[in-house]
Amino acid sequence: MAESVREFHRDLVRKYQLHGSQIVQIWSSLNQDQRTKAMKAGAADGADLKDRLDRSLGNAYQFIPEWNLRTIIALSSNRFLEVIKHRATTSLLEQYVSGVNGGTGDYGHILEMKDKHNLELVNPSDFKDCWTLFLTNENYGTSYKFTGKTIAPHRVAIENRMVVPQAIGELVLYRQLYLLRALSIIIEYILEAESTSHTQKQRPDPSLDAATAGLANFSFRTTKNKVELFDLFDAS
Repeated sequence: MAESVREFHRDLVRKYQLHGSQIVQIWSSLNQDQRTKAMKAGAADGADLKDRLDRSLGNAYQFIPEWNLRTIIALSSNRFLEVIKHRATTSLLEQYVSGVNGGTGDYGHILEMKDKHNLELVNPSDFKDCWTLFLTNENYGTSYKFTGKTIAPHRVAIENRMVVPQAIGELVLYRQLYLLRALSIIIEYILEAESTSHTQKQRPDPSLDAATAGLANFSFRTTKNKVELFDLFDAS
């Protein structure tokens, strides 16, 4: 998953550098219906949270509470532009530590959800003695197994929470992956919608791209016939 996060981040940075000012102009001109369509284009199966407390999508409200229709499509809100600027102009390490306008970073958000709602992987024991490194942008999110003497060199980084148990690291990466992927697709959508004379390229299928496919490696429990993305994680 880490490589997918780094790839989507590079893609978003590139698109924003090329089209950032145009994105600001177009988004500011959209009405609520148009903004809703753009949001749905970037959502898995076209489903978005209605508000921060919407539980209809399982645990999604814990991973991405700020990414909801009420907040994003409001004509009085600049939240979408703030989010995309933050994700496209800061490094993954910066996003790990700090959020939009100096708010809580991705790691802090996951810890908060874990404390409030017991958010965790369904199978955390599968990651025993496994750690995820958030030390450099080049190897961001890479995981290793450390036991005995091999963990000693990482003690300081563990204390500083730049190396964390993989069961936590996976949750951080998934939050980042979902948002980066959604933003990248929305950029394509609104640029294509704006340029009717341009031959439109097919957008990635939100349900079939690499971001979604990578989640299939998780073990999970469910009684549903159809497995939703956020059912891969457990919370009470």
